[in-house]
Amino acid sequence: MDSLELLVYVVDLETHELLFTNQYARRKFHNSLIGQICWQTLYSDKTQPCEFCTDNRLLTSEGKPTGTHTWEYHDEKTDHWFYMQDRAIYWTDGRLVRFEAATEITGLKKAEAAFQESEKRFRQLYAWLRDGLAVVSLQGKLLEFNQAFQQLLGYEAEELYALSYVDFTPSTWWEMETAIVNEQVIQQGYSQLYEKEYIRKDGSIIPVELRTYLTRDQADNPVSLWAFVRDITDRKQAEFALIQAKEVAEQARLQADSANQAKSS
Repeated sequence: MDSLELLVYVVDLETHELLFTNQYARRKFHNSLIGQICWQTLYSDKTQPCEFCTDNRLLTSEGKPTGTHTWEYHDEKTDHWFYMQDRAIYWTDGRLVRFEAATEITGLKKAEAAFQESEKRFRQLYAWLRDGLAVVSLQGKLLEFNQAFQQLLGYEAEELYALSYVDFTPSTWWEMETAIVNEQVIQQGYSQLYEKEYIRKDGSIIPVELRTYLTRDQADNPVSLWAFVRDITDRKQAEFALIQAKEVAEQARLQADSANQAKSS
């Protein structure tokens, strides 16, 4: 017990007297604590047995040990967290005692809280993105998407989860996109920006621009593809309008040249 870097102690179930503490506990409290009352010594602000004491969970109605009870304890004064393992055992003199081992997990809890906050912010960003964002399996099945992607295609969420990307991609783009995935995404982890089309639920075709990224598992195996998708309908319409305007201007120039030549002849 003295070699363990966790706090271990044994308490009489009836009197709450400390019967044993390991070296880690003695070092932490600068005292052996033997013979003292646990709730008075371990928790200086208590005036009676702790409200979270697990003694009533360690014995059956017949007074037999129930096994190990695990729980987490947060010391609000120090803001430290502990993973607790409690168990009723028979002491050397035959009486039942509570054996408790406490492992500090403050660092883990802080990392967990930081991860949850980071995930929360990511989810907010994910939901607020004006561009579509979709995750598909390597087989092309939709795994996740944001609201912008859903609105882009016009499907209900449950309908999209039943689809593969080929269901809303015109077949004329399949070969090109397969080549992009195999030659760019799988090889270098991402694609260059490229254009294709989507088929909306209402059957209309819309032009989109996207870039695809590869995600891998801890063993470095490819597991899924992320795609950031932008509707470029307005841009395509503007480009088409510009082309038409140039054509009209060119026709007007040619007609003007023709008229000028006719006047001079």
